[in-house]
Amino acid sequence: FCDVYEIKQQLGKGSFGTVFLVAHRTQLDRHNEKWVRVCKMITKAKAKEAKTPESKVREEFAVLKQLDHPHVLRIFEDFEDEDNFYLVMEQCRGGDLAEYVKHLEPMDARSYEFWVAKVMQHTLSAIAYCHSKAVIHKDLKPENVMLSTTKDTPVQDMHVVVVDFGLAEVFPSPTDRSDIVSGTPPYMAPEVWQGNFSKSCDVWSVGCMLFFLLSGRLPFVAATLKEFPKAVQMEPDWAAMGGATPEAQQMCRQMLQKLEHQRPTAQACLKD
Repeated sequence: FCDVYEIKQQLGKGSFGTVFLVAHRTQLDRHNEKWVRVCKMITKAKAKEAKTPESKVREEFAVLKQLDHPHVLRIFEDFEDEDNFYLVMEQCRGGDLAEYVKHLEPMDARSYEFWVAKVMQHTLSAIAYCHSKAVIHKDLKPENVMLSTTKDTPVQDMHVVVVDFGLAEVFPSPTDRSDIVSGTPPYMAPEVWQGNFSKSCDVWSVGCMLFFLLSGRLPFVAATLKEFPKAVQMEPDWAAMGGATPEAQQMCRQMLQKLEHQRPTAQACLKD
């Protein structure tokens, strides 16, 4: 890795490893923005501590490298040495959606809903593509949607990408289901808590994101982890979305249907 890339600065640190801004060493115009990338370095010792087999990390990298879509984080290459895994990917200059929303410039309701619609269109487009490739993300939330454009970019030119496929699963058959309960509790579908779910769980998660963006709050909350399975069976406070158009509210209601067969697919949501 160090023969090909030069580490410029540390961008963040997580439980598994560190994220760096890196520049390609062998390109003559390496300071050109297209050669400035982001590297996620995963420490093998930390992965072992977290009981994550090295094969699982290699599996995630393999999944990511087969995805090629404008709204899925672009992976350039990966490396491995004795101590670490390195995943080199595109730089998202606008940060994640959770942070972006906090610092969003005030705008009128119509403009804001247009902005939300753009975020949803890009996110659902990515998920519909992943589902067509038999990949289920399983951890969709504002922190895992990043903007490759900055806050100064006009809304019509805004561009978001889905990131972090660390919990993703590949379902070779359309009838395949999973029993691996994982994700971020406020965004996990009822059937995920029950340990019997399909790709529709991603649509639920995006529905939770839509509710959050339209109301400023999460649709399902619980005081403890144990209370979440019960919380997601309750109805959200739909009145909190009162300022949104009926069309936006209706879409959110459809995506948050308790029974997965009543939920639209990601592709069907795009048509709406």
